[in-house]
Order: sequence, then structure tokens, then C-alpha cells
Amino acid sequence: MNNKKRIFEPIGKYEVIRDSFSELNSVVSRLKLCGVDIDMENSSNEIVKQENECYNRYKEILEYIRQFYGKYVQMKFCYKGANISDSDTETWICEFEFSALLYQYIPSNNCLFGVYCNLNNDYIGGVKDCSINLLHLMENHRLEIEEITEEEFIFDANATSYKCLMKRLDKIKSGNYELTENGYTRTSL
Repeated sequence: MNNKKRIFEPIGKYEVIRDSFSELNSVVSRLKLCGVDIDMENSSNEIVKQENECYNRYKEILEYIRQFYGKYVQMKFCYKGANISDSDTETWICEFEFSALLYQYIPSNNCLFGVYCNLNNDYIGGVKDCSINLLHLMENHRLEIEEITEEEFIFDANATSYKCLMKRLDKIKSGNYELTENGYTRTSL
């Protein structure tokens, strides 16, 4: 088992760059119809260069993830945000954290399928067989990924189920809810 954590930086706005190229072609075509001659070569070369850089970085991520099909991993997707204590510095903030059993990637829609256990959600526990749009996440998020054991995955699934259950029971027992004919209703703030 590979216990080494690997970190991939965000790839950038790949889809925006790709769409910008076709928009640029359209604008240049319309301007040429109006008699405005524009040399598009430099602009299009720069767009293609940036698109290729994003694509190559994404391809590297896909090649790395391929080794984990049928294996368990822990994945964190973090975005860059301002540090609350010091507004001049940025810090990586974890938005999504999963334990997962990965099993398939569909290139046509950039979906990475697996059995996912969301580790930072107080309202959804256990596991879910679903997909995430990996390209969309990688545009703005840093990915931290490392292999875990089946036992760690099962522990996470059980712990998130228990956490979700206890969160709801604690709310009910807090004295801020009363049982009505429509179920538990919040009585005070």
C-alpha cells in the first residue's frame, strides 16, 4: 500500500479557457465582417498554450488516480481563502473531504465514480455510491490524496453515521425543540 500523500495544485479554469477560444474565433469573425482586420495568431497561440498547460496538469492527476481503482483513498479538496486572523495572507481551506473506494472515470463528463464517505458533513453519514466532477473541482481546488486501508474506510463510514445521528439527537435533547403533530419543531433560538 502506498501511504504517501500526494498533493496536486489547482489546474486553472480549463473549461473557461477552452470556451474562450471559440468565443474569440466568433468575435474575430464578426469583426472581419465589419471590415476590422485583427491578427488573432498571438491571442490564439496564448489561449492554446494555457489550455494545453491545464490539460497536461489534469492528465497527470488522472494518471495518478488510475492506480487507485479498486482501492481505498482519502481525498481532500481545498480552496485558497483569506486567513481570518491576517487578511493579507491566504490559506488552504478544506471544502470537501472524502474516504472513497474509487472504481471508474468517465472522460466524456469528467466524473470520478466511487463509494464515497463524506467526512466533513454533519447531516449526511455513511457511504454513497456516486460520482464527483473531478475536472470542475480541480479548476479551483488543491487535491490531497493518499491510500488508506479498508478498515480505515469502514471506520470512517461508521463514524460519520454515528456523528450524524448524535448531532440530530443532541438537537432534539437540547430543549430547543418540542414534539408536535408535525414532528420536532424548534421552540427557541
